[in-house]
Amino acid sequence: MISETEADRLFRRFQIQKFDARRMAPSVSMTVEVDVTDLVQLRTLVNGRRSDKKHVTISHIVNKAACDVLTDFPLLFASFDGKKVVPNPELVLSVPVDIENHVEYLVIHRPNGKSLDEFVEGSNAELARIQGGEGEFRRYLRSVMRMPLWIRRLVMRIPGQDIRFLRNRYGNFAVSNFGSFGIDRGTVAISRPMIASMCFGRIARLSVGRDHDGNTAEILPLSMTFDHRAVDGGYVGRYLSSLRQLLESADRLASMLG
Repeated sequence: MISETEADRLFRRFQIQKFDARRMAPSVSMTVEVDVTDLVQLRTLVNGRRSDKKHVTISHIVNKAACDVLTDFPLLFASFDGKKVVPNPELVLSVPVDIENHVEYLVIHRPNGKSLDEFVEGSNAELARIQGGEGEFRRYLRSVMRMPLWIRRLVMRIPGQDIRFLRNRYGNFAVSNFGSFGIDRGTVAISRPMIASMCFGRIARLSVGRDHDGNTAEILPLSMTFDHRAVDGGYVGRYLSSLRQLLESADRLASMLG
């Protein structure tokens, strides 16, 4: 018998509604491999000068870099209402967090406008609330689920309500860290009105150069899944290339890490 908590059941109900078959997007996934050798070394160097509470993780850096690059690719955090693309006034990042037997969501508004330290501080504070059972999204979901089902369905039929939900509560761009479970790589599912989401796998040390001459590099796989009705592969490819350039640039990373 599988033991479920009240929170497990609450978030399972949300997942079922979120991934309703009628809302699933005809999606495409693209993957790039990023040489993060310099990133890993810089992170170690920077954390050696910081207190434990201010340590920067690979996830912090990848998430923040992804958001900074998204500033130049607003289609990826816009919304698709089934007929047209609706621009969003701000980027809202959603980061799934594994808790008990369910996933909760760490939501950060305007992450591209924050410094890395502000981003880390805000992420850690909300993560602590999530782990304590008082995450912002859980509190919102508890209050909503107290409403009768017919009222919830009526509210969601209001034009644009699902887009406002992403802007205000859930986020309009999500990044998942599969590598935290030791998973090499993967892809994510998306449902309307979200247009794109990203995930990354575990960092692997691979041989590089000709004839495996002993040189190695730390390689991070990044995958983007997107609604092909709303955006084309060329646009997504340029985004992934720009993100890879940032994560592979020692000078730009040093500037970000301070």
